[in-house]
Amino acid sequence: MRNFLKSSYMGIILLFIYVPIVILILFSFNNSDSMGIFTGFSDRWYHELSQQQSFLQSIIISVFTAVIATLVSTILGTLAAIGLSRARKVTQKMTLSITNIPLINADIITAVSLMMLFIALGAKFGFLTLVLAHISFDVPYVIITVLPRLRKIDPRLIEASLDLGAKPSQTLWKIILPILKPAIISAAAIAFAMSFDDFIISYFTGGDDVNVATFIYTMKRIKPFVNAFGTICIAIIGFVIIGWNGWNIYKASHEKFRKEMLKGTYKDKTMLRYEMRLAMLYHSLNNQALTDEKVKERLRTKIIYWEDKYAKGLAWAKNKKNNFILKEERRETISEISRNKFRWFTKTWKPITLVVICAGSIGLLTGVYITNNIYDLVVANWSGYITDSVINGFQQKYHVKVKYVVYDSNETLYNKLYTTKYDVMVPSDYMVAKLGGQGDLAKIDYTKLNAVDPNFHLVKPNPTFDGNIAGYDVKFNQWFNDKNVDVNYYQNNDIQFYNTCINTNDKKPPASCFDKNKTAMVNNGLLGIQNKNKIASPTINASITDYNIPLFWGDMSLVIRPSADNIAFIRNILNEENKNLPGTVAKFGVSEQAWTADRQQYIINDVYDPKNVTYSNGISWDILWKAAQAGKRVLLNNDYKNLFMIASEKNRQQVLPTTQQAADQDFNDLKTLLKYNNVALKNDEIINDVGDGRFDFAFMYNGDAIAADAGDNGEGGFANSGQGGSDHKLLITHPRFAKYDPTQEKFTNIEGTNIWSDNFVIAKNSSHQDLAYKFINYVIQHQSELTENAGYTSPYQQVMDYEINPVVTPGTEPGPMLDYNREYVPVSKWDSTLNNYVSDPIAADGPFYNGSLDDYLVNKYNILIASKN
Repeated sequence: MRNFLKSSYMGIILLFIYVPIVILILFSFNNSDSMGIFTGFSDRWYHELSQQQSFLQSIIISVFTAVIATLVSTILGTLAAIGLSRARKVTQKMTLSITNIPLINADIITAVSLMMLFIALGAKFGFLTLVLAHISFDVPYVIITVLPRLRKIDPRLIEASLDLGAKPSQTLWKIILPILKPAIISAAAIAFAMSFDDFIISYFTGGDDVNVATFIYTMKRIKPFVNAFGTICIAIIGFVIIGWNGWNIYKASHEKFRKEMLKGTYKDKTMLRYEMRLAMLYHSLNNQALTDEKVKERLRTKIIYWEDKYAKGLAWAKNKKNNFILKEERRETISEISRNKFRWFTKTWKPITLVVICAGSIGLLTGVYITNNIYDLVVANWSGYITDSVINGFQQKYHVKVKYVVYDSNETLYNKLYTTKYDVMVPSDYMVAKLGGQGDLAKIDYTKLNAVDPNFHLVKPNPTFDGNIAGYDVKFNQWFNDKNVDVNYYQNNDIQFYNTCINTNDKKPPASCFDKNKTAMVNNGLLGIQNKNKIASPTINASITDYNIPLFWGDMSLVIRPSADNIAFIRNILNEENKNLPGTVAKFGVSEQAWTADRQQYIINDVYDPKNVTYSNGISWDILWKAAQAGKRVLLNNDYKNLFMIASEKNRQQVLPTTQQAADQDFNDLKTLLKYNNVALKNDEIINDVGDGRFDFAFMYNGDAIAADAGDNGEGGFANSGQGGSDHKLLITHPRFAKYDPTQEKFTNIEGTNIWSDNFVIAKNSSHQDLAYKFINYVIQHQSELTENAGYTSPYQQVMDYEINPVVTPGTEPGPMLDYNREYVPVSKWDSTLNNYVSDPIAADGPFYNGSLDDYLVNKYNILIASKN
């Protein structure tokens, strides 16, 4: 074993370094979007990379920033090193100690310090602050790279130059810089590399200029086109290294050839071998003992061959030498003429060429940067919902440019507001309440919103609607009535829409009111939830509905890999719960049904009380604790609100704790859950893990669960994972555990889930509000494209009906999301009248925002993360 380690040590190290690179390259050619299962070769992600406008813009920013920072820091660092080399030792040591602080200091400290400095100076965060920050940490790398080389310069060379009459500037250009050239090139390469992939400092100082490292880090979900980008970077680096080494080998070979030619020794060894060969043949032929004529004839033939070869070799070498001498003489003649007639040019053509190339490159990069970074509208989204095709369509229609910035969380977006200004943002509901309370948002003006396109109408919702539409016809005016629509607004501002879709005298409204291409009306379930979420300010009495326009919504779901073991595990739990039900009530259970042509599905049935009012499915969020204890692989969404939700629902049937005591109880329960090694906290990579079947139980967004099961355009997904249960659809459900009260004959203390929504808001200080309304209107018109791409639920009833259309009308196509209609509709409930699922939030369902207690929960969450890590 010891000998094996000795002989294989270097191989193991190389494998450790290069295997991840090989895997990255391999998965850049993956046919599906899975990051863990290779399904076949395809170049689709390279094509996808070319279509990712936002990502390409971040690459341009990275390259431009790195080039400018490298150029400036190389000049400053080299001059600083030269100056330090001539300083006293005390001054040199003190200066180097100060210079090295950015190298040994934590990047986060440097980043925050620079951010505070720029804020204090009143600087506008963007490209300038980004470049200045990069120069600040690049200069020390240049100094420590150039200075050791500088110390090796023989002082006598400099003294001799000065003694021979050279000026200090001539000594610098003719003696010092040529010697330092390798070190300067190395320093520039290090500075470029450090600048190009910097994240932490760029994140805090870049404003809305997002470099490629920040873009990748803040992506909601890593897509395989990032692998394609990495592969291209590796190819470029490999080409540069191979080209550089090849050029050095060529130069060394050419110099050796030149010296041998000048000495007249070129091919001497070859000619010597020929002579030795001929001498041996002559000796053998003249041997008196040799009498065989056939052998002598063969020797004569060989002698003739080698004499001919020797003669040709001599002639070739002589001709080569003559040609070389002729070229050298011609070059010397040209050089002499140039020195005499174009003396100024011979001295300056190299620096002039270098300056022209550098200036041209910087000018080209500047042009590309300006072309791609002058915007009419800046949009920030905490998640990458809006596709490039929709953004490009908007830009082409209105002849404007949009900068679309994506962040990994609402908190990241919120923190960016300290250094960046946006026109439009897409935060979640609780962040809308927070921003509205701080006075950062403008109220939505539906008159401006609907003036954008007369053929498309976004219905202004009633900000006091509570979700109750009792007393209205479920087939006709259930969407348009004086409860869920702001009737006063329409009576005073848009009487035409009022008479067309609202006040129809008990007649069915025209088809345009139900057409997703003509009208958009917020779903009743979502509107009731949003109106519970009030603006976080004691001076503002309003719900978030007045300040936002919904983009997507959904719920937090329990996802189960439908393997035989997991289904048996669920049935055992439900059998225990059935013991608490009276004989007059149906029993909890799991049924298997046909789903598609080649896959089945399991469904956990709902059990209603005898009055058919309340219901439960027997599943509690406590199942996550039981699954962890049983050794099941449990994956949890790592958002702190969602984590505390599962404990709060389990303990109190509330979507959030309302006191520190309740929060502490939830914290202790979560601490118990997270102590198991088989429990993992995941960001959006949970989609890949679930899609690849590397889990048993998962807690995730309903849209992410649909995406994990369906895969990408039929490729990948749980069905192609090869894991146990992949012949069935993922079991996606909402825990509705409840206690049955036999005296009241109903279920009580019913558990719920977190219903979230991500919404458009307009910044109060935006100077492009009219364009912001156009952008929002345009995106809402393309809701179907977005919801089918992301898998999340559209908040607009017309789009929802289209997506889960069960083909009740002959000649119509089935909805694209029909196969996932149960999962697509948040907190869904079957409606036999409509013959489809509808959203039916209960008291325990709701948004998550708790004002001042949020900070306490964040601190507790950080403790959980630290203990888990």
